[in-house]
Amino acid sequence: MTPAHLIRITTALVVTAGAAQALPVSPSDRATLFAACAGRLSAQETFWGRNATGPRDSAIFDTLTEAALPAAVAYGMPPSVAHNAKFHAWRSHAYLRNDAEFSPDAGRRDRARERLSLELRECDDLIR
Repeated sequence: MTPAHLIRITTALVVTAGAAQALPVSPSDRATLFAACAGRLSAQETFWGRNATGPRDSAIFDTLTEAALPAAVAYGMPPSVAHNAKFHAWRSHAYLRNDAEFSPDAGRRDRARERLSLELRECDDLIR
């Protein structure tokens, strides 16, 4: 195991030590969850652009994904699954953000904002 892997694993353990939300049991589920959170937060950061209104946590989840990926691959998960999870989460979050900001239907805007808040809170609970 290289020093870089040890640093990533240590970071993952430190960051998730106080997590209120239970982590998935399987390594592949953990890697997929971390990748999805990286995608959601990356989409949020893209929406903010240069006017960030909150912490830029996508890098933390990228690191957690990298730390969890070797165990997930050893467990039988193809690495592309994590990459796809990040992409699909980014796309889903971007579509929700579009609905929350631009939908002419007030109910749809409210539901999208509620879902965005829930998804970001789920990720935030993992690291805070």
